[in-house]
Amino acid sequence: MITTPLDERLADYRALTDLELRTRWEPPNGLFIAEGELVLRRALRAGYRLRSVLIDTKRVSQLENVNLADIPVYAGDQATLEAITGFHVHRGVLASFHRKPELHAKEILRTAQRPAILENIHNHTNVNGAKLPTILASARAARKFLLVASRRSAATLAPALH
Repeated sequence: MITTPLDERLADYRALTDLELRTRWEPPNGLFIAEGELVLRRALRAGYRLRSVLIDTKRVSQLENVNLADIPVYAGDQATLEAITGFHVHRGVLASFHRKPELHAKEILRTAQRPAILENIHNHTNVNGAKLPTILASARAARKFLLVASRRSAATLAPALH
């Protein structure tokens, strides 16, 4: 149980609302933050390695069937989570994952039939006037699509992928 937001083990989760801090901290440290139980499960199915989990104590049971052996799980009340992250963690679960090795564009695009490349996404609800969920729904409808987000993208895609 985490009782203080100053715990050094929580560095991955600090100041998540500060775009500049996130873009300076996450990519160089080879990590990304997933928000919500569903996104955590999808990232695991996609082969991403879990670093740690920060979870509201009320939601711990939601992850009972997830293999968290040897993975640090930090549970705290909503006020503590908010003090750590800088925002109300309404989905109750944040997870820090290792990024996969970066692929070169040539490798990615070689097999892509319908690529969509989004660069520097900082607000998942508004991408140059378009709503990201609308872009994803259109791409999904086209079937066999590939979505590529640049490494400087800092916004979570979690809400758009639900």
